[in-house]
Amino acid sequence: MAHHNIPSVKKLLFAFLVPILIPATSFSANPIRLPRGNSSWSAYANELALRILKVTENHKAPDKIEWRAEYQAQKRQIRNVSEGIDFDVIWTMTSTERESHSNPVHVDIFKGLMGSRVFLIRKDMAQKFANIKTIEDLKKINFVQGQDYPDTPILKSAGLTVHEGDAFGDMIEMIRHKRADAFPRGIPEPLIEIDMFHIDQDISLENHVMISYEAPCYFFFSKKDPTLRERFKKGFEIIEKDGSFDRIFNKHFANVIKKINVTNRVIFHINNPYLSEQSKEALKSQKLWYNRGTLDPKKMIALPTVSTEHREN
Repeated sequence: MAHHNIPSVKKLLFAFLVPILIPATSFSANPIRLPRGNSSWSAYANELALRILKVTENHKAPDKIEWRAEYQAQKRQIRNVSEGIDFDVIWTMTSTERESHSNPVHVDIFKGLMGSRVFLIRKDMAQKFANIKTIEDLKKINFVQGQDYPDTPILKSAGLTVHEGDAFGDMIEMIRHKRADAFPRGIPEPLIEIDMFHIDQDISLENHVMISYEAPCYFFFSKKDPTLRERFKKGFEIIEKDGSFDRIFNKHFANVIKKINVTNRVIFHINNPYLSEQSKEALKSQKLWYNRGTLDPKKMIALPTVSTEHREN
């Protein structure tokens, strides 16, 4: 019998496994799941994340990126990334509550811009806002903010009247139908939103007043797997040194900052009582913040904290 020509079981297994063990392109084991939206500030966050991944990539096992739609409520995004569901990294404004669930890198990706809040208003309200000079004037305004936005408790902590809404469009309708007077937006947001949602028929950017508070926006990760967070932490150090952080930031926001005309506004400052100790420490050393280098503290009108009862759920 000529069974000496039959390949051994070991040889057959080896021949079968080789194509799997040595693929043509050896990508990293798991794709990195990132959120993608259609706004300019989402494009900025995505470009920054890709740059960080590029400068920290293992070239023997290149990253595979998987884009996921970012349109989830903010609380749901935080919950999902903390559990490793849908996203491996998200970007959002921080709070003590959010940091208790997920693990951020404490570098503000917007360098303070999101804490510089200008208003979307009805066009027929322009003169009323132009007359705002004092805290008493500001407290006569009815604001609207998202019910799961960290900004909502910050504004309420200063004694301001804040109505809560759900989606962006719903809050614009509240302005339009006089159920609220102003929708505070971070500097990167309102000009794009007016154009993107075609609301300029009766809604405009208010030109005289601004509210300022420390509102760092971080990349957040699951606490269950610190590896990706450590890559981003290292990546920030690299892109700060090589100048690409500044280049990407200026590419997206230099013109927007000029159009917003911050220096000629009446600026009211609110202390943010919802920052974690880690965020407070990070703010002491960070020199990246736009509003720290541009806004004159002597010209700010400080609103005292009157309430911290409103908490995130």
